[in-house]
Amino acid sequence: MKAVIYTRVSTEDQANNGISLDAQVAACTQYAVAHNLQVDEVIVDTMSGKSIERPGFQKLLKLISGRKIGHLIAMKLDRLSRNTIDTLHLLNLLSQKQVELHLADSGRVDSTSADGELMMTLRAGFAQAERRKISERTKAALDRKKALGHRVSGKPPYGYEFQDGRVVANQSEQQAIHVIKKLHGKGMSVRKIIGALDKKGLYNRKGKTFSVSVIHNILHAA
Repeated sequence: MKAVIYTRVSTEDQANNGISLDAQVAACTQYAVAHNLQVDEVIVDTMSGKSIERPGFQKLLKLISGRKIGHLIAMKLDRLSRNTIDTLHLLNLLSQKQVELHLADSGRVDSTSADGELMMTLRAGFAQAERRKISERTKAALDRKKALGHRVSGKPPYGYEFQDGRVVANQSEQQAIHVIKKLHGKGMSVRKIIGALDKKGLYNRKGKTFSVSVIHNILHAA
């Protein structure tokens, strides 16, 4: 049966590990040639592995569920997922559909034996731990930039604005934030807060009613 190569890279991966899609494809292709596996398709995702809601990964799941492939090749286990539970669910599906998993960095995965399952569980746990470390390092770097007043995104969060490449408080938006926090402190729900803001003539940057998500973000950042 045919083999499929799955590759994934995110901004975090490229920034912290220098992992490229080309390197993954090259390693997986070399593995396939060495093990006489015929690759019919290369599936690519360019987003974080913390969730399975990735277009390429969802396509892969459909191919596996439909028994359309016999072999799945990835460079490393964390390319498939950085979430322990999601990885174990995938391994279980592969076993059910009799699809063999191959990792270019370590060979064919044996998840049918007790020892093999334990090894995969440990590796999945390490992958998730590494994702959390990367996330923590990224957050720490962004927090440091924010503390120094440096620009950290294409658009400043509500309550702030960019001036000469630095983040400074926007007084009118800070006023709205003060009102939001005060109303929340009185026990008002998000939707009631939005209604109260409308009555006070306080709107978002576009002059429209605040959305639930924006209010949640403001309160979460409080």
